[in-house]
Amino acid sequence: MQSIQGKLHNSKGITIIEIIISIGIISLLIASVTKLFSRCYIYYVKDVKEKSDYFGVSDAFMFINNKISDAKKKSVQVSENKLFITDYDDEKYEIYFTGDDLDMSYYESGKYKATNVMLKNIKSFSILRAENVIFIKIITNQNKEYEKCIGTW
Repeated sequence: MQSIQGKLHNSKGITIIEIIISIGIISLLIASVTKLFSRCYIYYVKDVKEKSDYFGVSDAFMFINNKISDAKKKSVQVSENKLFITDYDDEKYEIYFTGDDLDMSYYESGKYKATNVMLKNIKSFSILRAENVIFIKIITNQNKEYEKCIGTW
């Protein structure tokens, strides 16, 4: 019994230097992992913005294409970077750039009904018509360019 008690009283324990070295090593590990996570987060946010822009622009192009396809026998006009689409029932869509958004105003029987934002936070929107083709170009705030040609025959 005495030998066990003697060993317990003779053990030195952990010194302050061992604690400081352990805390230093743990701090270095935490710092490196935090830096890694912050880099991953920055890349993730950038990727999400790029994909959001891509899908938003794709949806805008799809909407414009569908409206032009539906209105082929009525009227599709381009003027000063604005697109005017009139369909069979005298429903009119006006698509235009407002400085940082792509908006669409809807008119029914010549009366204003609503304005919706089609695409937010874009740098520029340009639209040109050459005979039976409409060329649309959208540049996002991340300087990505998207272009689409739509036939109007």
